Order: sequence, then structure tokens, then C-alpha cells
Amino acid sequence: MKVTVLGSAAAEGIPALFCNCDNCKKAAARGGKDIRTRAQVLVNEDLLIDWPADTYMHKLLNNLDLSKVETLLVTHSHSDHFRPLDFGIRGAVYAHAMSNETLNVYCNAAVKRAYDVSGDIEKIAPAIGDKIVFHTAEPLKLFNAGKYEICAFRAQHMASEQALYYYIRERDTGKALLQVFDTGKVYPETYAFMEKNNLKADVVLLDCTMLKHEIDDNSTHMNLKACIGVTQNLKEKKLLGEGARVFVTHFSHNGNMLHEEIESYLAPYGIGVAYDSMKVEV
Repeated sequence: MKVTVLGSAAAEGIPALFCNCDNCKKAAARGGKDIRTRAQVLVNEDLLIDWPADTYMHKLLNNLDLSKVETLLVTHSHSDHFRPLDFGIRGAVYAHAMSNETLNVYCNAAVKRAYDVSGDIEKIAPAIGDKIVFHTAEPLKLFNAGKYEICAFRAQHMASEQALYYYIRERDTGKALLQVFDTGKVYPETYAFMEKNNLKADVVLLDCTMLKHEIDDNSTHMNLKACIGVTQNLKEKKLLGEGARVFVTHFSHNGNMLHEEIESYLAPYGIGVAYDSMKVEV
């Protein structure tokens, strides 16, 4: 399994779109790993997690054939995770010689509504829309999609809809990714379901939007301390595969930490720091 972190920032990106704070200025000056686009993850070449506005830039920077993507997992309908207007150009006169015509989208009901509303703004041709197939991802239920076995888990992120995050396991190799961003905590039910079904992860991506900022039990994102706690829980419950690698991602510019500062903080815990275009193979 090859996991590519295409984007590693929260909604505003780093440097943030309209911001002139010191952290954004430092990131812009340093460049490299301190430049972060909106969160998106690619598994091999055929499965994507989320579809932010930066998807086109991710295609260019990583030389991707996005028509190879057969499965799209969407965490929730916030605009930094789902831009449905792009799907109106997935085919017909807008895309030729595509590697795969059909895209299967797994998501909650709010994401499907956002897609439907986008069709009212810019009508999607039937030849395109008929090849975009939506499925409801129900938490704590394993399902097959392409060559993967997948489970959605409940995220603590928003009152208006049930946001999700995902566990993805290759059926032929048994290698797995646990993607945990846009949640303020990992519910006990997640650990219990993973233990019951022997769902071990070889790569883990954890929401660290808040970085050093304090959070409480009602927070909608995690911080460094919470990520360390989740990592310890996964280890204690034996939910990590041999040689598993854990990374933090989904950073806000308000965290006021540059890449190397986050690395220094987490080095004693054996947790890595994701960056745009980072590739991990297990």
C-alpha cells in the first residue's frame, strides 16, 4: 500500500488565503514543507479521501491521473473537504481517454445534498452524472469498495451532520490506513470495533489542527497532546501493525508552529509530521 498525503492543512491553507500573520509570513519565506494545501489523501492510485478545492493543484504537483480513482471517501461537506462543482467536468468533452469511467463516492447524506445543490448551480451532463455513483457510508459497518475493505467511524466535528473518518485495508496484502482528521476525539466505540474485528493499522494520520492550543471534551479538532494520547491508545490496544507509522496532519496556521518545530515536539513519541506530497509505502 502506498499512501500519499496530497495536502496537510486545515481549511485556510498555510500560508492562509487572506492572512498576513507572522506564522504565515514565516511559512511563505521558508517554503518547502511549511507550504500546506487543503487536506487530501491518495491510497495507491485508485482511492482518494476527500476532494478539496486544491485537488487540481495536487494533480499537477504529483503528476496524477485522477481518472484512475475508482473510490472517493468523503469525510464531510465542509468546503475544504468537498468541492462538488469539479465533478461537472469529469467526462464528456471535458475529459478524454479516461482510465476509469465510473467513480464510486462513499459519504454521509449531507455530502450527497451538497453534490445535488452544485448541480443546480452548474448542471451536470447525464453522460457525466450517470458515472458518479453515491453510496451511504454507515459508521461501524465494514464494506468492500474496489480492492479495499473499509469502515467509517463517527467523528466529533459538527452538529449539522455526522462527519466521518475512515479505515482502509487492502484485501490482498492486509495493509491498512487509519485516517483520523476533522474530529475532536476518537470515541471508545472506534477502538472497540477495531479490536473486535482485528482492524490493525500500518499507517495512521491524525488530526492535529490545534497543535499546542488547549482543547476540551467538546472540541471539534485535536491537538498535539490528544494525538499522543490516541497513539498510546492504539499501541496499548495492539491496533498497530508491526512497524506501523503514525503521523500528525491537518494543521491550522493559528497553531503558530513550523514543520521543524512540530517534529521536535513529537520526536520523543515516535510520531512523524506529514507534509504535502509525502509518500509512505508499507
